[in-house]
Amino acid sequence: MGLPRLLLVTRHTPLSWEDGAGAYTHDLMTHAAEHGWEVHVLWLSPHPHIQWQGVWRLPEAWSPQIRLHAPGAWSFRRHLVFPAIYWQPRLARAKFRIKSALQALRLWPRQPSPTSAKLAAQPARPFEPWMRPPSAAELAATSRVLRRIRPDTVFANFAWMAPVFDLPECRGARRFCIAHDVAWRKAVELARSADPREGYVTAKQETDWLRRSDTILAITESDAAEFRRLVPERTVVTVPWARPVAATGPLQSNDSRILFVGSGNSLNREGLEWFLAEIWPAVRSAAPEVVLEVCGSVDRVVTARPAGVIFTGTIPNLAAAYARATCAVLPMLGGTGLNIKLVEAAAAGCACVTTPVALRGAPELAPGCVVAESARDFAAAVAALLSNPARRATLQAAAREAAARFYSPQRCYSPLSEALAAPRA
Repeated sequence: MGLPRLLLVTRHTPLSWEDGAGAYTHDLMTHAAEHGWEVHVLWLSPHPHIQWQGVWRLPEAWSPQIRLHAPGAWSFRRHLVFPAIYWQPRLARAKFRIKSALQALRLWPRQPSPTSAKLAAQPARPFEPWMRPPSAAELAATSRVLRRIRPDTVFANFAWMAPVFDLPECRGARRFCIAHDVAWRKAVELARSADPREGYVTAKQETDWLRRSDTILAITESDAAEFRRLVPERTVVTVPWARPVAATGPLQSNDSRILFVGSGNSLNREGLEWFLAEIWPAVRSAAPEVVLEVCGSVDRVVTARPAGVIFTGTIPNLAAAYARATCAVLPMLGGTGLNIKLVEAAAAGCACVTTPVALRGAPELAPGCVVAESARDFAAAVAALLSNPARRATLQAAAREAAARFYSPQRCYSPLSEALAAPRA
């Protein structure tokens, strides 16, 4: 008899190096794979730049124990093959040649080219928000993979993906929802940041989605309390993101280097823009040699490029960035759930300057942080850390101790193992 099978269905990236949600998802699946499960991940929306490669090899950061699937792709060991990239252009050219020949023989009517006025008059295609239930095409792709894999357990990544549980192929499988955060609260934060493009979710909608699950995985205890209020008849398990503590702390470099890590969501963009506009000039004035390293896809949504700031984009492994950082900054003005960046920095033994918002989901990590709410206090805290190695060393030790105590894989992921092993109610 083979291993029990688990299928995760996700629209969001499952790649651990792209953002916090991807890191959390990947680590949960890796934990399941290491504890007796055959794990499959269906990524419904792989990035276009991946598909255009035709053959994409999974980077080393992707767990070899997890098999990745995507619509229209063949999965072969550590590769995804997108055959359509090879035959679709040829098919399109063949159709064009046939149509042109028929038009030359007057067997195909010629359509007048649209004018600019006509193009402008066409209704704009509606924006599809990120927080939306699966489309018909996504449900069809999920059905095909479900029939092929026949999993014992199905995970939906985020509450709005829970409608996949309604598919006939899910009948008999256990249904888990990885919530990440409370969706309706996240929607309020996105609306407050004047960038609601990611979607709007009400508590009623979220409740309807969550009721489709047997078990809900919450990333913080406060989130779990809200889910128990919304769906008291469902099992809710708190599973924070875990991070092993680095073997050594940050390097004591002669260069002053501040680190910001963030994906391209609107809350990260808002926080970094505030830091660059209101805080960075004062920090540079106090320490002209200081450098700010910005890692992650947030560089795609922030246009400001002040002096002394280096944008490195998304990198597979942040260990070296944390090792050379004098301190990390988390200038978040909004946010929900657990701040993955904060856990990551603490586990790396990196002193942090943060706003109170970033600590909401992880108050246990406060001993490794300096908390500042105003731009003036934030700049002063950063400048003080740059000039005080003893204070930094104290915070670094406290950060590592708190991460080891509260965010070790054994502590955080044991509830997941128990939930997977529990008999279905």
